[in-house]
Amino acid sequence: MALEALEEIKKAEDEAARIQEQARQEADARIQAAREQAQDLLAAVEAKRRSDLAEGMEQAAREAGRQAEQSRAAAEAEAARLRDRLSARKQAAVETAIKTILE
Repeated sequence: MALEALEEIKKAEDEAARIQEQARQEADARIQAAREQAQDLLAAVEAKRRSDLAEGMEQAAREAGRQAEQSRAAAEAEAARLRDRLSARKQAAVETAIKTILE
């Protein structure tokens, strides 16, 4: 029984690590896409700076940067939620293992 509980702990840790890595990769991809969009917008702002549209383009670039920051914050929050979930699963597995050992 204790061995089964330890196997469950290992499975939970492996699953949590996989989920966390996937969340990190997705967050990195979102951040990279947002950065690329911001860079594209900033390049467009530089090209349009000589025209009356420069102010609107700069605002769009700032908005893209703000959205990139929001994406990063959301990804960090998701990673924290996943870490909390892993911690709860580990705790439950440890409690089960202790209970099994005591029985």
